[in-house]
Amino acid sequence: MIEATSEHSKTFMSFRDAWASRLAGGEDGLTLARALTAATDAWIINTWHELSDGVDGELVAVGGYGRGELAFHSDIDLVVHVQDATSPELRFAMEQFHKHVRETRMKVAVA
Repeated sequence: MIEATSEHSKTFMSFRDAWASRLAGGEDGLTLARALTAATDAWIINTWHELSDGVDGELVAVGGYGRGELAFHSDIDLVVHVQDATSPELRFAMEQFHKHVRETRMKVAVA
């Protein structure tokens, strides 16, 4: 499970590097922002689903990311909505999720 998540992180980091090159090459910023948002969605959804087994809750994107307009250096604002904020499953899932976020060099704000 965690090995697969690391592979998702590597794929996502490759996409981000290519995205930066496309922006530097003059591609439309809004189109690229939407592509980055879609790639970020895929990474976050896959990662959270793999790590949150047993957690009764969900992640909700807010801010620019939630609007589908994620910029390259923006932070990713997420709200975690759970039934039991003290569960050991949630604690484990959040610790692992933050570990994988650090691998991608993203700035994530979770509330």
